[in-house]
Amino acid sequence: MSTAANTIEALRERVPLSMSEILWQDPTLVLRGDGWSIAITTPWRLVRADTLLLGSDHASQSALDAIVAGRAIVGCEAQSTRSTIDPALLFDGGITLEIFSVTYLEPWIVVTAGRGHFVASPSD
Repeated sequence: MSTAANTIEALRERVPLSMSEILWQDPTLVLRGDGWSIAITTPWRLVRADTLLLGSDHASQSALDAIVAGRAIVGCEAQSTRSTIDPALLFDGGITLEIFSVTYLEPWIVVTAGRGHFVASPSD
C-alpha cells in the first residue's frame, strides 16, 4: 500500500478531526489537533465546489483563519483519480484542502497517535 493510501486510511480512522492550530509560515502549512498533525511544504489550495477559496501562492494567516478556523476535517480521500500520491482533506462546510506534491523531498508529513509518521514519497 502506498504512503498516501496508508495516510488516507489513518486519517479516515480518526475523523472527525478538530483543529487546535492552523499555522502558515510560508512555505509551510501546519494543521494540528489532539493526536494528529499534518505539515505541508508543497503547493496546496482550498476549494469549495468549483471555486478556489485560497491557494498557497497567495496565502496569509488571516485568510486561512477566515476559511477553516473552527471547522472539522470530516473526511480524507485521494486528491486525484489519476494519481493517488496526495491526500485531500475534506472539511465540514464543503471545503476541500487539495495537496500537490511537486518535489521528492517530504512534500507533506502526517503524524497520528497510534499509527505513527507518514512521509510522502511521490517518487516511489
